[in-house]
Amino acid sequence: MKNINKYLVAVLGLSLMICSSCQDAFDIQDEDTLIEEVAFGTVADLRSGLFDALGIYGYENVIDLSNITDDTKIGAATGGQKVNFHDFQLNSATGEAAGLWLNLYTTINRANRILVASESITPEPDEVAEFNQIRGECNALIALAHFNLLSIFSPVYEAGGQGVIFVDFVATTVDELPRNTFGEVIAGINEQLDLAAERIPNSQTSENRFNQNFITGMRAKVALLSGNLQGAINFSQQLMNTFPLANQQEYVDMWFDIDNTEVIYTLDRVVGDFPVGGIWYFTANGGAFIEMSNTLYDEISGQPTDIRFPVLVDIPNTDDADNFHLINKYPNDPTNPFLRDIKLMRVSEMYLINAEARALSNDFAGAAATIKALRDARFGADTPLPNYGNTQVAIVDILRERRLELAYEGHRYLDVKRLRGITNTGFNRA
Repeated sequence: MKNINKYLVAVLGLSLMICSSCQDAFDIQDEDTLIEEVAFGTVADLRSGLFDALGIYGYENVIDLSNITDDTKIGAATGGQKVNFHDFQLNSATGEAAGLWLNLYTTINRANRILVASESITPEPDEVAEFNQIRGECNALIALAHFNLLSIFSPVYEAGGQGVIFVDFVATTVDELPRNTFGEVIAGINEQLDLAAERIPNSQTSENRFNQNFITGMRAKVALLSGNLQGAINFSQQLMNTFPLANQQEYVDMWFDIDNTEVIYTLDRVVGDFPVGGIWYFTANGGAFIEMSNTLYDEISGQPTDIRFPVLVDIPNTDDADNFHLINKYPNDPTNPFLRDIKLMRVSEMYLINAEARALSNDFAGAAATIKALRDARFGADTPLPNYGNTQVAIVDILRERRLELAYEGHRYLDVKRLRGITNTGFNRA
């Protein structure tokens, strides 16, 4: 096994490279772009604008970060796709990095335009609830996109450290705007979540619309990232008390878009959208240019009663003898190849946030009990209570659980980045 921790440091420098070269940032408004006063005149227009912003929000770009972690390897069907990215050949012009930056700021700008346009619209009495919902969802989307940017491009998660550019106004360009500090961006995200909470009605509970549960989940994620451990515990516990963990059958069905028992928010994808499975597979013929890494396969295949094994691994088409391990997290459908809704926030993530925050607070018993509850659900049976004697032991085990639970959902790169100071590890590829 080859330790490549030194490359992690280089990859984490992506934040510096991409934003110290903000000349590659984009001109957001073309000369022929419709201004918001013309494009938006009714509540229905605002709704269309919101759905458009959600449609372009490319969380697939965040999931694509899996390709620089130890969860993936170059597949047998490769034609050269992702080879350079997988080998950490990155700079400010690398397509994956530039694509993330551009997509997230474009999403933010569209949401800001809708909010500005809404100030000129007076809703009819029967439109007020939807009007407020739309505005609140724009605030939530702005918070989410900034959180993605901060997680990925900030070199350190410290209040005075370098953050990203926080934009809560309509910008025609960001190439001359200064980067805010990490703490300033966290404050801005929390302000947007406060506005979203004020505007989105409690009656909105659909998992494919931003709602109060999503806001609570974002507060938990922001609190953990910023070191507010008690906040992370409290917010995650609220959702743990609200949403049950899926049983084994429900867990399988969730990835076929059949069951949403533990889903807090799902990003809908429809015919014509980029299929998330296309990050690993040629969608025309189903061949895999990216496969599951040997280290992750060895970890999960050693636990055959863990329901995550058949969810993560395309077992019928995997061949150990040929070192051929196919990813199954977004299973294929012959009618819509690899097109699945993205489970952007699940209660299992809240269990993991809760356990991590408790471990960092020296509540090792609470952290262990939380991890055991998650494992019990995934194994469909009583599992041993972990024994956490100190912070490092607890965090190493929780990071392992995050790897199994959240594989190919856009977390592994950020988890190792966040916790490397405690675990003293990077990525290890077989």
